[in-house]
Amino acid sequence: MSTNVVDTDKRRIQRISLPLPSRVEVKINDQVSWNEVTRLTDISAFGAGFSLKRPLKRGRLVLLTVPMPRQLRCFDYSDAQYRVWSLVRRCIPVRNDKDEIRYSVGVAFTGKNPPSNYLDDPSTLYEITHREEEGLWHVAESDVTKADQAHLSKEERRQTRFFIPETVTLEVLDAEGNICDTETTVTENISFGGAAVFTSLKVPSGSFVRITSHRYDIKIISEYENQALVDALKRGDILAYATQYPVAEGAIAIDQAVRLLEKKPIMKLVQPIAAVLSKNAGEKVNLSLVVAPQNWTPVYTVKP
Repeated sequence: MSTNVVDTDKRRIQRISLPLPSRVEVKINDQVSWNEVTRLTDISAFGAGFSLKRPLKRGRLVLLTVPMPRQLRCFDYSDAQYRVWSLVRRCIPVRNDKDEIRYSVGVAFTGKNPPSNYLDDPSTLYEITHREEEGLWHVAESDVTKADQAHLSKEERRQTRFFIPETVTLEVLDAEGNICDTETTVTENISFGGAAVFTSLKVPSGSFVRITSHRYDIKIISEYENQALVDALKRGDILAYATQYPVAEGAIAIDQAVRLLEKKPIMKLVQPIAAVLSKNAGEKVNLSLVVAPQNWTPVYTVKP
């Protein structure tokens, strides 16, 4: 493969700070849909970042319309506007210069059309499966039940569930991030990764909820670790975040796979010990076990 092809591919992968105007169209279900005009914070041929007034669920499909430079497009090269379906990969709350809460969103481009089952049920959540030579990401329906490990026995779950009845306030957030319903209740069980609570409220699957423990003055909104959270922690936008060292998990998985192929003994369950990283503790943690090194970039090959 020629050097020119590699250089061009790297430029398409690299995120560019380009504040282009864009429209984000969201369909929560057959009854609820909304759109918002915003500006991109960065963009590449395969994804983009922007901020919104309202939160988005990870795994939700949205339609992004943006006057994309032709060299970054994968289709519709001559159209004035580039309309590309995109999968939400992250959504974290941040404060802007006016001390207003905004939601920093990162999406991966999936194509000109949504999956066929999305048209039947727009509330469906998806996960990335792979990216082929044309550049766009391929997705499959997310197995929500499997993701929350509800089907596993307590011995096989990543985090132990403690049956602790703790009084909490449960707040349901609407599509605009406002509180639409609230209730004081108790937890059924609590783990490092979440909690089960009793409630009489009607909360559809996929809704955003906030749990507040007044006794310990703790507020929790579920999230996952990535470079955006590391940056937010350094800026002071968040106090802390949880990690199970995904890079180390990947190394363990590869080691287990090699052992299995070599017919060597393997452990049924092995994983790094989870931790909560605060601003002070973060300076003592090897972040190369949490996120990719700063000088790392993905390298793709193109078949001639």
